[in-house]
Amino acid sequence: MQERPTDRNHVKGSGQLLVEGQKGRHEMRCFWEQTGVLGPIYRALGQGLNDRDIARKLNLTEVNVQNCTDWILHFLNLRDREELVLYASAAA
Repeated sequence: MQERPTDRNHVKGSGQLLVEGQKGRHEMRCFWEQTGVLGPIYRALGQGLNDRDIARKLNLTEVNVQNCTDWILHFLNLRDREELVLYASAAA
């Protein structure tokens, strides 16, 4: 994944979202990490899929996909879904 100079966070291939800050790397412990869907959803967003298509592909509900997308947006400090899609597609 290509990093921008201000990036402090990234998604590992295993679906774990890592957050780097002043105290170093900290793994985000949440339901999404435990189920292993962060990485697959992140990659699907980078491919330009919408929530419905991602949900079908990963056997999730659209609401779960939306909630996971919100987590990713928050921890990558991105403004909106469009910025997330651009960011994820650059990493593909």
